[in-house]
Amino acid sequence: LGIKKITADQVTVKGMDLYANLMLGGENIYEAKKQEEKKMQDLELTFPWFKLAGGTKAYMKGIPEDSTLKVQEHPVAIWRKSTGNAYVFAVNGDYMEDETGLGILTGMLYETRDYLIYPVVNAQNLIAANFPVLTEENTAQMQEIYGNTATAVNRDIIWPSFASVYENYYVKLINEQKGETGLSGTCESETDVIQKLQEDQEFMQKKLNTFAFSSFYAGEQTDEEMEKALQQPVLEQIRTVVKAKDTEGDIVRYQNDQVTSQKVISEEEEQFTYRSWMKVKSVESALGYTSVLLDLDAILYPKTEEDRWENIGKEFAANLSTYWKLFSGFDGTTVSECDTRIRTFLNSRYEDDREDNAITLRTTGTDETAYYVLRTHNEDVRKVTGGTAEKLEDSAWLIRAEQSEVRITLGASDQRYYYEKGAKNE
Repeated sequence: LGIKKITADQVTVKGMDLYANLMLGGENIYEAKKQEEKKMQDLELTFPWFKLAGGTKAYMKGIPEDSTLKVQEHPVAIWRKSTGNAYVFAVNGDYMEDETGLGILTGMLYETRDYLIYPVVNAQNLIAANFPVLTEENTAQMQEIYGNTATAVNRDIIWPSFASVYENYYVKLINEQKGETGLSGTCESETDVIQKLQEDQEFMQKKLNTFAFSSFYAGEQTDEEMEKALQQPVLEQIRTVVKAKDTEGDIVRYQNDQVTSQKVISEEEEQFTYRSWMKVKSVESALGYTSVLLDLDAILYPKTEEDRWENIGKEFAANLSTYWKLFSGFDGTTVSECDTRIRTFLNSRYEDDREDNAITLRTTGTDETAYYVLRTHNEDVRKVTGGTAEKLEDSAWLIRAEQSEVRITLGASDQRYYYEKGAKNE
């Protein structure tokens, strides 16, 4: 494992420093420096303190309370040991126990190869659950807090600010207000989901009989509950379901032979923490995917001052600004657009090989554009045939494979920087 000695059986640090060379999104320092940031700190900060031997490389270290310690002496959380022609990776903590492990494993694979190319979904979803309301709910409290009815609050208060946030982070998509309306299976009352869907069906037949819904927010329903729900007439045209975070099953998968499932990664009505930040970073790195949910039930049925829109909306916008902009190279999508990309991701097969400075990528199993992330070490993309390449960050590109065979020509990074600088001088 590359451990030279045990400095201490246990050490408690004040934060974690995740270096830039393991996952996408650059370096991240998870340290609560301000009082209001302390509620975000939920990482494992107590762990054994190892001193590493030669032939090792660190990817994440704890930030000790003693600021006089040199970085080389900081306790390590993730590192690599070279052993002959192989590597041993070590994770000193619980970071492999949930989806965070996906990005770490992908980063480990990248660190063992000259280059790594792998398929991604390439979809960023922003979901407002239980919005808008089509009937008046919790009228007395809505009048007391906002001086208006529930439908008016949705229309005149929430929608303008929500649309503003949405547009700020999907500028590439929104030449007009692009979005999608789906059905929700959640209910504030104790009404059974099947009964709710039956009543929804009656409402749709009277008011929206020409509108077809293709997406469904399932919340925390189990797979068994989902299968029963999908048999209801109101959901007969559903192609994809959105499930709450931490529910059973893979992040993206087939719910059944016809319907896909896509899991929420971050729920914005909850406190955004360092652990959830790291999870978003990990899933983005491994799958080029995230799904952020804002459940507006809390607005209609506020339990505390924090549940009011002025508080939730402000924190929602701040979180997107801080954590999403690192992955703005991936596409913003609606849930149904994401469904199409999930099907391509799950159905396609690929292989790649390299000869000299050219990588040949072959995709089978789909006629749709397939998406890949290419990560290199000190090389840049110079030319692509059969598709396109968009730079995500240094040494990382989003490859759009528009044909079954894509050829990617690479060149040394220092040459690319030289020519860019020359072009600016001219």
